[in-house]
Amino acid sequence: MGSWGEFIVDVMKDGRRNRHLSTVFEGYDAAASISLGVLTDALDRIEAKVDAGKSLSTEEKTMRTELHVIKSKIERKLAEYWKATYEG
Repeated sequence: MGSWGEFIVDVMKDGRRNRHLSTVFEGYDAAASISLGVLTDALDRIEAKVDAGKSLSTEEKTMRTELHVIKSKIERKLAEYWKATYEG
């Protein structure tokens, strides 16, 4: 048996093939929500280091900036999706 992620991708592919687009959109929504959680965890670890008064490496500073941008984009797209889908 495959992973939960593989199952979601398979369901999305089947939904797209069969023109059940709500299934596809729900799969993308789930993937975005999971991604958002992972990004938040990574940012929390970096912010904890800053809060502890530790210096960030150049790589960590770059990653912090880039992850904030990516997180904001995902949050915005999720909000747009939810508004269009459930408040529409």
